[in-house]
Amino acid sequence: MALYTYGGTPSDVLTTTGGEALPDCPVTLRVAGGGGEIAGGVFETDGTTPIRVLLSNGPGSSAPGALRTFLVEDVPAIEYEYPDAAGRVVRRYRAAREAARPAAGREGAAAGQEAVPSLTGPVDLSGQRVFNPMLFGALGDGVADDTAAVQAALDAAYAAGGGIVFFPPGGTYNVFTFVVCRANTTVVAHGATIRSIHATTGCFRNFYGDDSFPAYAGHSHIRVYGGTWDGNAYRAADGSGVVTGTTNIMTFIHCSDILVKDAVFRDCSGAHGIEVNAVDGCRIVDCRFEGFVDNTPDQSRVTSEAVQIDIAKTGSSAIGAFDGTACRDIQITGCWFGPSARLGDWGRAVGTHAAVTGSYFDRITVRDCEIVGAYDTGILALYWRDSVISGNRISGTGAAGVLAATTSSAPQGCRCLTITDNIIDGSGSDAGIRIAGLANALWSDVVVRGNTVRAGTGYGVRTDYAYGTVIEGNRTTGTGGGGILAQRSDRVTVTGNSVAAAGSNGINIAGCSGALVANNLIDGTAANHGIMVGVASAPGGNATVSGNTVRAAASAGIRVTSPGCLVTGNQIRKDGGTTVTGVSTGATATGCVIAGNDLTGNDWTAATALLLAGATALDWSGSTVSPGHNLV
Repeated sequence: MALYTYGGTPSDVLTTTGGEALPDCPVTLRVAGGGGEIAGGVFETDGTTPIRVLLSNGPGSSAPGALRTFLVEDVPAIEYEYPDAAGRVVRRYRAAREAARPAAGREGAAAGQEAVPSLTGPVDLSGQRVFNPMLFGALGDGVADDTAAVQAALDAAYAAGGGIVFFPPGGTYNVFTFVVCRANTTVVAHGATIRSIHATTGCFRNFYGDDSFPAYAGHSHIRVYGGTWDGNAYRAADGSGVVTGTTNIMTFIHCSDILVKDAVFRDCSGAHGIEVNAVDGCRIVDCRFEGFVDNTPDQSRVTSEAVQIDIAKTGSSAIGAFDGTACRDIQITGCWFGPSARLGDWGRAVGTHAAVTGSYFDRITVRDCEIVGAYDTGILALYWRDSVISGNRISGTGAAGVLAATTSSAPQGCRCLTITDNIIDGSGSDAGIRIAGLANALWSDVVVRGNTVRAGTGYGVRTDYAYGTVIEGNRTTGTGGGGILAQRSDRVTVTGNSVAAAGSNGINIAGCSGALVANNLIDGTAANHGIMVGVASAPGGNATVSGNTVRAAASAGIRVTSPGCLVTGNQIRKDGGTTVTGVSTGATATGCVIAGNDLTGNDWTAATALLLAGATALDWSGSTVSPGHNLV
């Protein structure tokens, strides 16, 4: 026999749903999680004196409504059940002091319903109260307006210092306005639907309209597990849905420590499934984002994100302070983005579209998500610093699959972004992966590694004004604009990539100083060259092009127009293609060394194999005679 200790703590006070103490209140003890009544085995602290009826302290006590310490035999977690002042049944979960553990009970659930499911993450719910909106008057029938009851349950959890708001599964809870969840609240809604029924509002947020918080000081430590959060957007084609305004479904502003897991966000009108704005620490895990429509008359919201990572500024944040606080430590993992049964694709799956000079979005992670279609870009990383985009599957985007950018409205450089192991299929007018800096706002220390880009209309990988970018071990195939393009990106490293069936240059190094292009395989270009170094629009130069294999290029295997380049140790083959020359240079390619390349087996003359503009290329001995040490 094991005895477990309960009662005797400040949280063991019986109260009404409004927080008023209930003295001399009889308590029924039940096994936690929907178990039966504990009829025996309840003892005083001596472990031998039985307690027949457990009452809360009387009105004359120093702690009216409190429960004294008692022991229960062989039950490590219980529920207090008691009537409040209005006669409603209240249940409160308690774990034994000897075995406190993450767990959850339920309040007022009907027989046969599941208990609140096990929760993940470092969340200890021991001793928290459970609040059921149905005990506050919610019907959950998909017809009634349950706003007041849901808000009352959330308010009661907040008034209790934190608690669990449990939506019994199977119900649809209509809300006429945003319900507000405040600090230290856990919402469990597996199998339930919370649906907006007002033309201009969404479902859930952590603030009231007249709130104002600086930095991350707003309502924090909020968990949302499960639920279908239905934005109920209007669809003009068949008149379904009711929400026509531009509104988020769920919003968190000026706060920290947020978790949303296993939830569905469906049918958003014009804005975002989830907006996190000035949030320090948020995890969005294993969620689905289904269906979006832009109901604005001018279609000005077609690029809205399913998950928006935003900054506290006028026009971007619903409440103050508008202090330029950016999000940090945001993780989006294992999520799905795409159309719903009623509505189409999102504008973007994940992204940021607002900026404040001097502010950055730090440590953003988007990992192992699937993005099925996006009107614009799959993932937009605007001023994301020290961030990771990895392991995602992105298909059918209208523009880029992944775009990292700076803007002319806040021209500041950004650094440290890693884009790895993504599969991007069928990106549109932009590159599969693009880094887009500005002349006065460079990206730096970007790594693009191990990605697969297929069948896009632009380049597979493209960088603009991105200093020191590493483009390594990627595969592009069937990309209409070419394989890899680096423009004005000094010290770029392009190594170990495989480019197949490129629509234009396999690898294009344009206006970049000190580039390294090594050990890449280019297998077929529909136009232009296997490797192109030069133009866009000069100066650039001093590139090393070494150890590459080029097959079936449309024009030259390697074309150089920048000065001071070294082209050595490359193998170039016609290999069934129309390659006109092995290596060619322009008149501006002064001071270059073209030596030690393998151009054999192509039936070229020396002059065709090395088509050099004047005496612009030197072999190792310093001679201007071609082909020097190159093999033809």
